[in-house]
Amino acid sequence: MRVPARIAACLCAVFALAACLDTTGGQTAGEGGRAVPVARQVTMGDGAVIVVPPAGYCIDDSSITSRASGEFALIASCESLTGRLSTVSVEPAVITVTVSNPREGREQPQADLLSGAVPQGVALIATNGEGLSIVQVEGDDGALPGARGDRKHWRGAMVINDRLVGLALYGAPGSTVSGPEGERLLEALAKEIRDHSPLMQRRTAQDAAPTPDMPDAARRQPSRGLLGLLFP
Repeated sequence: MRVPARIAACLCAVFALAACLDTTGGQTAGEGGRAVPVARQVTMGDGAVIVVPPAGYCIDDSSITSRASGEFALIASCESLTGRLSTVSVEPAVITVTVSNPREGREQPQADLLSGAVPQGVALIATNGEGLSIVQVEGDDGALPGARGDRKHWRGAMVINDRLVGLALYGAPGSTVSGPEGERLLEALAKEIRDHSPLMQRRTAQDAAPTPDMPDAARRQPSRGLLGLLFP
């Protein structure tokens, strides 16, 4: 399944929890009314990035894929993925995590670059936080055709061990995660990733070989094309 189609399918399942949880306690959640294998931690980027969702959320283990631009994983509430009632009640949401290939000396992109990478729609909020740049987008329907999500969603980007980590969060129409709660949830996820990922030694400026025929400014900032690939 193509990544956007997989997200759309998961959105439809996660945002219809009444249909996902049957009265017999059976595992009927996930995509197409079935439970999916979940994980509470996954290693990405050849061990450089450890993804641990906030409490109440799980990784769809079957969603983890590798692409030319890097690796991808999908997160949703544990309850909606497994069909089992959880002791931790959380707002339904679909979160994507994309980890790029490494590049020496990579720096965190600024929020205005994230805003500029939105193919459609408008960036409503753009914040350069400590260790995470984040934007709220409205009206960008290109990535999720026909999905039952809110027209507002959140995107964030940070650098872990020279890899660009892209985060995107989608909520149900009118849900709290489509608003301020979504920003807090992405910040919590980013903190979990930073806290659990190893601290790898970065090469010094003297040791790092410059990329041939590339201006210094281009080496310091990720391209808009790469940012676009981080948010399927």
